[in-house]
Amino acid sequence: FQTIIYKILHYEKEPYLGNTNWYNKALLVGDPTTSGQSCVDTKISIKEMINQYSENFSFTEVYSVPWVSQISNGFNEGVSYFNYRGYYGMSGWGLDEIDNLNNGFMLPVAVLLTCSVGNFEGTYDSRTERFLKAGSPTNTKGAIAAIGTATDDNNTCFNNCVDAGIYYGIFVDKIYHLGGALNRGKLNLFNCYPNNPYNAVYKFSYWNNLMGDPGMEIWTGSPEPMLVTYDSQVPVGSNLLEVVVLTSAGIPIENVWITILKGNDEIFSTGYTDDNGEIYLPIEADNTGEVNLTATKHNYIPHIGIFNIVQNDVFVNVFEIDIDDDNFGSSSGNGDSIINPGEEIELNVSLKNFGSITANSISATISSENCFITINDNLEYYGNIPADTSAYSSDDFDFTVDSNAVGCSEFIIDIIIQDINNNEWDDKIYLNIEGPNLQPVSYSIIDGNNGILDPGETAELTVTIENVGAVSSNQVFGILTSSNNKITIDDPNGYFGNIPPGSQMTNNSDRFVISADQEIIPGSQFALELQLYNADGYDNIVGFILEVGEVFVTDPFGPDSYGYYCYDDGDINYDLCPNYSWIEIDPSYGGSGTIIPLYDSGDMGDIENIDLPFVFRFYGNNYTTITVCSNGWITPGGSESMSFMNWSIPGPNGPSPIIAPFWDDLKINNGNVCYFYDQTQNFFIVEWSYLQNDYNNDEETFQVILYNSNHYPTITGDSKILFQYETINNVDQGNYGT
Repeated sequence: FQTIIYKILHYEKEPYLGNTNWYNKALLVGDPTTSGQSCVDTKISIKEMINQYSENFSFTEVYSVPWVSQISNGFNEGVSYFNYRGYYGMSGWGLDEIDNLNNGFMLPVAVLLTCSVGNFEGTYDSRTERFLKAGSPTNTKGAIAAIGTATDDNNTCFNNCVDAGIYYGIFVDKIYHLGGALNRGKLNLFNCYPNNPYNAVYKFSYWNNLMGDPGMEIWTGSPEPMLVTYDSQVPVGSNLLEVVVLTSAGIPIENVWITILKGNDEIFSTGYTDDNGEIYLPIEADNTGEVNLTATKHNYIPHIGIFNIVQNDVFVNVFEIDIDDDNFGSSSGNGDSIINPGEEIELNVSLKNFGSITANSISATISSENCFITINDNLEYYGNIPADTSAYSSDDFDFTVDSNAVGCSEFIIDIIIQDINNNEWDDKIYLNIEGPNLQPVSYSIIDGNNGILDPGETAELTVTIENVGAVSSNQVFGILTSSNNKITIDDPNGYFGNIPPGSQMTNNSDRFVISADQEIIPGSQFALELQLYNADGYDNIVGFILEVGEVFVTDPFGPDSYGYYCYDDGDINYDLCPNYSWIEIDPSYGGSGTIIPLYDSGDMGDIENIDLPFVFRFYGNNYTTITVCSNGWITPGGSESMSFMNWSIPGPNGPSPIIAPFWDDLKINNGNVCYFYDQTQNFFIVEWSYLQNDYNNDEETFQVILYNSNHYPTITGDSKILFQYETINNVDQGNYGT
């Protein structure tokens, strides 16, 4: 147990820096001997996934004998991740090999999803247990954590699914603790097999288990140092602690998690640094003593330090504040002692001398960077303040709140306090503006028909507004605008009336009128802006999303998050509806294409890299090569994968990016895979001609056509893609296929 604790604490708190190359290395092992080619394909998918989302990673890949020596050598050279997919016995690499490792502090995360490697029944160590327990505090070895499968009743598809999902969680979803990453693998299993065949989703979610600390932060790159600056001594009476975090080059680091703790939560405060690398943590420094401070951020060496709360001879700081808006003196407001938009505030600030001797000739100056706050009287005098005594100034500070300020917002008053000896103390006063805060809740289309704004239609629009602030907003008007020329605002003016706090109002008495362009594709969404204002000075712009039309099977699918639409030959009401026109390029049937020499007899795959004759633009990226796979897909930019198991797109398994007209387990036999460039029409064709489905040998003939965007322009600048199916048989159902 002491070895496990030592390894985990050392890994997190004091990462090994004697050799940092291992943090960017992974050992990937796929043994196809019994479980087949998909074990290798899963490793390749993981490698390409890591390369796509992380920089400077290198890989040791083991896909053939000798298994034992290659795995051991890869471990001992130092890797941050070890991933194995294979079969029972782990290719002969067992407990003795773990005990004989000499990888020291270069402790990887091990994921080995195969039969019985994660059994924890108690009479003997499983491989995952031994990985965690291996070595001693004076001779560390093994792994920092291990995920394995508990039984020998395993299945390749399900383990591949969980395996890739774990790494997708770490490197794509940025889940940097193994408990969460393992759950991401289980989520991938559920997404790929929603019908839970043979109760497999349930079983494999339990069988695949973690040995190690599920909340431990794992490294995905070489640890970088942080320069964390704060006062080593903080006077009793302090209200805030300033912490600044920079890189070694002096660049601010955002979102560093800072926590301070004194005793049994006598002081506990936590938060994240801003884009300047700064944070002001609130503290109640009432008593002297030591306070712990930690600073953590992914792939940075954590900072663990202390500061002391001490008793100063003289220390003057903000003690109490009082808000005056009673219409007497220089204030102007409703007298409720709450800051509202449009009010003139007298701010009374009590200062206290937390020191042991008198503070002489105290003065204070305030300022604010908030654009809604105007300081009218920034300087006040407090005279002498005896030790352990508080005092107000004879006058007060004055500031005005803009009538346009939004309710439920916070602003900061900076205060600088000085004495006769030029001692200076800085503090911050955090104040809240309580006013109206109007937000859209919903909208309705009044068209006398289906309540939906259809393409080509003009209709009335009402918007329901909620006041989430603390003050009523009266006589509210609205102006509706759209930045997209496909949406026309025919009547932009609306009236909402009075909206008390917590209430909703709709502009039923004065509706907007809006028109949608005839060419809008049903399901398209548009961002509208609504300016809300009144005579009291409230003026704020909010936004909401308007959806046009109702989607039917005869409408195109999309857009996706990037902007792609997909049209099929049933979308006959659209100009972009594709017309089926087979272009035969297989030389065996009179075509002019080039046959790609691929071999695939099923349960495997073959690939070839092909240079494109023009720049192909896909999701905003330019490509000049593609990888063509016998299993019905191509990859822009190239891939080493030969995946014959189809998976969700996008998702953890398979190559990415991918264009997959018919991704399935196909066989070449007497068929061909060909390509052809039509220089006249400026498009490039890949055809899978007379291939056979491995499930029952049915014919599959189809093609993908890539268009040169210089000759076939699109709104996004990306290249058009066409799928054509001459003969297709979607027969490969399987008992647990996707």
